[in-house]
Amino acid sequence: MNTIIFEIIPPVELTPVINGLPIGVPGHTPYIGENGNWWINGVDTGKNAIGEDGAPFTYADFTPEQIAELQQPANAAVNNANEAASNANEAASAANTAAGRADNATANTNATAQAANEATAAANDAATNANTVAVNIVELQQAIDLVEAQRVINENARIAAETIRDNSETARNEAEQLRTTAEQNRATAETTRSEAEQLRATAEGERTTAELIRIENENARIALIGDLNTILDDINGEVI
Repeated sequence: MNTIIFEIIPPVELTPVINGLPIGVPGHTPYIGENGNWWINGVDTGKNAIGEDGAPFTYADFTPEQIAELQQPANAAVNNANEAASNANEAASAANTAAGRADNATANTNATAQAANEATAAANDAATNANTVAVNIVELQQAIDLVEAQRVINENARIAAETIRDNSETARNEAEQLRTTAEQNRATAETTRSEAEQLRATAEGERTTAELIRIENENARIALIGDLNTILDDINGEVI
């Protein structure tokens, strides 16, 4: 069970003052700030530390009226402090009253704390169950990650196979173009061969004709020689 303890704040004692100055409190020595003015207790008086003739202006050069004027910021600070202390006393009294009321509420708060403890225990049980569920979720996520990794591997394999298929298709198209070109060359060669064969057949026919003519001419020549021999035989009376 949690117990709440309230501390009673003692009132703040005010420092007595005379003519706006605290009694028994040491004064503050003026000093020259970086801007050339006199400063008292961290407060800029706005008074220049250099006299009208340019000579250094010391504290002894101040008149009583000027000293009183220089002390005005410090006196105002003391007055503000006294007023703040009075306000603090009033706040302390109000706090003490509130502390008394808080004591009356402590019992109720303790009962509420007991109920909160019981609720905490129930929350701890729920947290344990949640942790179990979280473990199952982690295992499920790991399985999902494995499936996703396999899917990525399969997708990469599909892309690689698709690339190989595209390359094969490109090679097939190139081979088909080469086949078409070769077929065209074969057809051209066949045409050339047919034309050459026709020329050869024509030449062969001309050769055959020429051979026949030659044979006829040879036969004619032989017959002519035979006739010539017959004539010569008749002339010479003997066979050649």
